Amino acid sequence: MPRYLIFCLLLCSLALQAQDNNMTDILQKRYAGEELTESEKTLLKQWEADLERTTREMNLPKTSVKKPVMTPTAPFKEPPLLTEATFLKLCKSVLKTYGDEVGASLPLLEHALTSAEKETDGADMGAGMMIQGAASASVYCIAWSALKNPKDILTINNLGAALLQAGDHTKALQVLLYAEKLRPDIGLILVNLGWAYRELGSNEHATLQFKKALLVAEEMTSPYLGLGLIAEEEENYAQARIYLRKALKDQQSEVGMAAYKQSKPKNPSSSEKPLSDQKSTPEGLTVPDLPTSESMEGMAAYAEVMTSHKASLEMNLTALGKQYMRELRQVNKREEEFSRKGEGYVVIPRDFAREKMLLDDIADQVFGENSRFRKALNKADTHNERLKKESETIMKRLIPETEKAYKTGDFSKVCVLNKQLLDISYEMGGKYYPEMARGIKEDIQDYYAYTDPVLARIYQPEYNQLYNTQRELIALSHHQIVANFGALLAQTAAQYSKIECNKAPESISQGGSVEDESLPDKRSAPCPLGTDGIKGGMGALSLELSCTHVKISGGEGFLWSVNRDFVTKETKVWGGIGARTQFGKGMLSGEASLGVEMTIGKGNAIKDVAFTSSVKAGVGGLLESEISGRYAIEGGPSIDSNAGFTKPSLPFME
Repeated sequence: MPRYLIFCLLLCSLALQAQDNNMTDILQKRYAGEELTESEKTLLKQWEADLERTTREMNLPKTSVKKPVMTPTAPFKEPPLLTEATFLKLCKSVLKTYGDEVGASLPLLEHALTSAEKETDGADMGAGMMIQGAASASVYCIAWSALKNPKDILTINNLGAALLQAGDHTKALQVLLYAEKLRPDIGLILVNLGWAYRELGSNEHATLQFKKALLVAEEMTSPYLGLGLIAEEEENYAQARIYLRKALKDQQSEVGMAAYKQSKPKNPSSSEKPLSDQKSTPEGLTVPDLPTSESMEGMAAYAEVMTSHKASLEMNLTALGKQYMRELRQVNKREEEFSRKGEGYVVIPRDFAREKMLLDDIADQVFGENSRFRKALNKADTHNERLKKESETIMKRLIPETEKAYKTGDFSKVCVLNKQLLDISYEMGGKYYPEMARGIKEDIQDYYAYTDPVLARIYQPEYNQLYNTQRELIALSHHQIVANFGALLAQTAAQYSKIECNKAPESISQGGSVEDESLPDKRSAPCPLGTDGIKGGMGALSLELSCTHVKISGGEGFLWSVNRDFVTKETKVWGGIGARTQFGKGMLSGEASLGVEMTIGKGNAIKDVAFTSSVKAGVGGLLESEISGRYAIEGGPSIDSNAGFTKPSLPFME
């Protein structure tokens, strides 16, 4: 049950039942960001459980209310700023609190930290823990490094981001403010400050930090995600779409995509380009011209041809659907083979989630309400409302005329009325069908032009083939909508022309044929990281990058056995291996340390693995020696901050 709903119902319950003020005090402390005592936490947890049970008994729908902007019960107050002495005191407190939560793995963790070669190894190990969804162990390791080196800026940043993930929002804000005081104008720290303020309910402060981040690191896209989510919560949908488009072009975020979809106008006045608006000129693409005619007689000549084309499309789509499911099973099998842990390593497959998100968005935009063929369909629907009234009038006459004809044997009037009905039926579609046929051809050409550059970035062959097959299915399924419409129209025309009220029916000449579609695969470019990938040291850990997977090693083998506790927010972990050269015939430049960015989401799962060739955007202002071979953690939005998100599905599977 959403916490804001629990909160509202709790207050109502307290007011109506005139119970004691203990819960009110506890709730005010919680939403003001103050730390609760153990007894207060226990009471709050019991109260939430009781209320959720009551809510279930009331059968209150969980999605009946859209989540509003969460407003604290008391005005937001900045926490006390930390000095070096109070920062160290906080780190000791955090070490004790989260050490208790680590549990049985704590001795192993302490052994690895005491044998570490560098003071910053704990911060890097903590980032590795974050990748595994072990928030408590992550905080513990990073706090250990912070006590060893309280001025290492990446360590302090990572501690703030880890505390944010663990739900310790006030401490996270204090730590990040301390980091910003030590090293002002670092984009990564400013973004994390934005997320911290947002979690504490101060969108005003969060907006300021996100905008400051853009001023000092204009190439960053994460600030746009924060600004877009805030604008969407405040129902400023037009501004939200502007911000979210900038964010989602370069990063994967399920929460951001949900907000982007929710901010879409119900009746957009004009078409909008996809998030990935780069277009190519597709080679080998042949989209057939569907037969059209301005006259009913001309359309009747295509009845047999269109019926045959309709059957051919159904066969092709059935075969492609089976092929897609085979390829999907192959991809899933490969992921299972890659997703494995050993005594000293974990392998994470690259899933191309960002590219998949962009492909889904392209399909939504190109074949959506503002597409050419959809506009023609909508015109036909509007035109049909008038014609339906005319057909109802004819039907009222047809029933008594039919009864009369059975008595007299004269069906001439019935025949005329039936022809009028067929005439109206044909007019319902015939007026706009040629526009639909032209539109779907141009829409499919646009679809391939937009998707080619995205598919070229999917280096892994199995994934590339899967998404090529998916693209063909989506294109053909939309082509089928118009082809079926045309086939029905041609059959109606043929039926009409065969009816002669007082004359024998004449034969109908047949038209030509519909050429076969030629929808080419877009094969990916060779892997820019080379056949064997790239390896590099990362302090206590090491990375192995390839176009199919990331392998993380180190930590004496037990790093990946620490219990996962929870992941409540989308969080990114960036690791740089310090390689400064060129790979794949210059396709990637070593201007800055080559690295990998992993997005962690709901269910402690890696939602996206993407390779980067520059880290200068987020850590501008830091020396190369400070970031080479290090991990950096960036916070993100709460996973449940946007309701109503559903994963896109294929039209043919709905």
